[in-house]
Amino acid sequence: MDTVMFLNNVQLTWLKPCLNHLQQLLNHYHVPYFTCKILDEVSKARFHSISFDASNKGNTKTYPFVIQYLSDVGVKRDLIDFLEDSREAALDIFKNIIKVIDDHQLNIYNLTSIGADDANVNFGEYHSVFKLLKDRLPHILKGRPKCIL
Repeated sequence: MDTVMFLNNVQLTWLKPCLNHLQQLLNHYHVPYFTCKILDEVSKARFHSISFDASNKGNTKTYPFVIQYLSDVGVKRDLIDFLEDSREAALDIFKNIIKVIDDHQLNIYNLTSIGADDANVNFGEYHSVFKLLKDRLPHILKGRPKCIL
């Protein structure tokens, strides 16, 4: 039988600053380290695709960006960035994709497809994220994320 540990208020008061400090350490050191490792693998793979999906967090939209690429062990999917933006127009999402690509020094011409849900803002016929990317990258393909993030 598993032992369950119950903490009292004094222990929780002591533990909370420690957890906050641990989270800061993880964000400051480990996340950039693993992102660099992922980007090294992506540069070796050369071609990649990006998937994203917006979710509401209060009055702000959050956008996780996942990159998919072929590695030595097969197809890999990794989170490379997480942006918050209250604007959800096609042009704003397009600018966020370009920002993620530029911030991580990825070659935009190696982007083969984007994956997102079928919302009109993502894949509409006239003014959508896909149309804006297709105007810039004629070779890009329309994809779906492995699962909705």
